[in-house]
Amino acid sequence: MTKKDGGGMKVTEQDLTTTAHLSRLAIPAEEKEEALKTLGDFLTYVDNLSSVDTEHVHPTTYALPIENVFRADEVRPSLSNEAALSNAPLAEDGYFKVPKVLEGEGGFVLSLYEKPAHILHDMLTRKEISARELTENVLSRMDAVENEIGAYLLENREDALAAADRVDTKIAAGEEIPFLAGIPGAIKDNICTKGVRTTAGSKILESFVPPYDATVMTKLHDADAVILGKANLDEFAMGGSTENSAYHPTHNPWDTERVPGGSSGGSAAAVASGTAIWALGSDTGGSIRQPASFCGIVGLKPTYGRVSRYGLMAYASSLDQIGPITRDVTDAAHLMNVIAGHDVMDSTASRADVPDYTKALQNDVKGLKIGLPKEYFISGMDSDVEVSVRKAIADVEAMGA
Repeated sequence: MTKKDGGGMKVTEQDLTTTAHLSRLAIPAEEKEEALKTLGDFLTYVDNLSSVDTEHVHPTTYALPIENVFRADEVRPSLSNEAALSNAPLAEDGYFKVPKVLEGEGGFVLSLYEKPAHILHDMLTRKEISARELTENVLSRMDAVENEIGAYLLENREDALAAADRVDTKIAAGEEIPFLAGIPGAIKDNICTKGVRTTAGSKILESFVPPYDATVMTKLHDADAVILGKANLDEFAMGGSTENSAYHPTHNPWDTERVPGGSSGGSAAAVASGTAIWALGSDTGGSIRQPASFCGIVGLKPTYGRVSRYGLMAYASSLDQIGPITRDVTDAAHLMNVIAGHDVMDSTASRADVPDYTKALQNDVKGLKIGLPKEYFISGMDSDVEVSVRKAIADVEAMGA
């Protein structure tokens, strides 16, 4: 781009092509001339602003005193062992059932929405269930508990069922399906989804519909995943309780009087309550790991650059990462296989080869070295939490770590 003689900005066709490529937009040949003129006029206007004398123009906004917009910490006693056990999950075949606080009928028989993705994948490939049957089962679960939990900001039921039907067609034709094919999940609402509203939990973006998909969404669509909707979060991912969404708070499925953590609290609550089999969250300083811990499930913040940030609304670009929230570690490994990898749209994405993360799944921890930062063990810790953590340390030591 150059300045014209006499003022104004000249935009070349190459400038337009490059801009369109970076924006993942296609400009028809018949619209190029008009697009060149529009872009040139816009840049000329911006250039002219630099010559405006604003020395005597009074500001229209002023900085406000900093205030704590979060609620004051509320000290609440830990549940007694008896109370905690009364709300503990049932288990079958080595897997926890969903929280008893939302338990329905069915005894010890695990419903489809309670099973991890790797079990459901095997059931789909053996034709024991259909993708539509699974999706309808999770949607029914959503009907039953979503009003109480508030995990979602937007539901995308028609598209989800259509995606499930496409997977069933492939299975019927004898095609081999990817791991996530036909398995319903939720997407944190700060990840751009083409043609689907993305708000980041803010009224500022209440009407924002992205014209492109985040790279992780492209990978999920290529894997034939079923997307149920957009999950709630603290506004612009700035919070740790999912009480600070501009739309509504999300509640912990284990105890709806308590928070699910944040900022990916909607994603964690959806998986914990059975209204999603898996979910994506984003983590800057704990926003996947903390809500996963609060909700009793698995959350992983990948190494920076392992997963593309293209299409993720930034909180702190040098720290943000998209990662999996799942029912167990096996599912987290499989989901990482789908979303990890280099991306030309993200200059910070790692070029390192993506391993098969499921190869690291093993029951033997003998020889594993685990770091324990001494700064984590401080005075004032909740005694029940400290006892639980130290017991876990002793357990893995006994297993050879």
